[in-house]
Amino acid sequence: MIESTDHQYIGMLESAAVAPDKWQQWVTDVERLLGHTADGDHRRDGYSLDGFYDLWKRGLGPVEAVHGLWGTPGAARRQDCEIRATAADDWDCRCGNRSDLDGFSACDAHGRDRDPADTDQADLRYRCDRCALIVNPTTYDPNRGTVRGIAPTSPPA
Repeated sequence: MIESTDHQYIGMLESAAVAPDKWQQWVTDVERLLGHTADGDHRRDGYSLDGFYDLWKRGLGPVEAVHGLWGTPGAARRQDCEIRATAADDWDCRCGNRSDLDGFSACDAHGRDRDPADTDQADLRYRCDRCALIVNPTTYDPNRGTVRGIAPTSPPA
């Protein structure tokens, strides 16, 4: 007969077996940034799970992997958008992220990390830590309650 402590131990092992591993969490984050599955045909779509797995093994983060697919914000496969801003530094991204949730990281216009203290404020941008949208804080419009950003769109055809 199994004692209660044995049952609790077995339950703990079963729970741990279904928890996502680091790769599964990483690819889930990539898919959230992409807005669709990461399981593509590399020749047709420009990405695949195998390709993403290689990037993960090389140590790239999800945002870096997605930026690597589509290039910099000036690339044709990105689009301008407008998001809600309750203040000059308080944004509601279209992916559902907010300044008080996953937040936004200081970056340059290409999405590369920057230290706000070492960057000219006119050149400073912020990258959504969920979907990689790049916000230009200098475009804050208090009358409309918006700020402009550049967001990823679909991968190349």
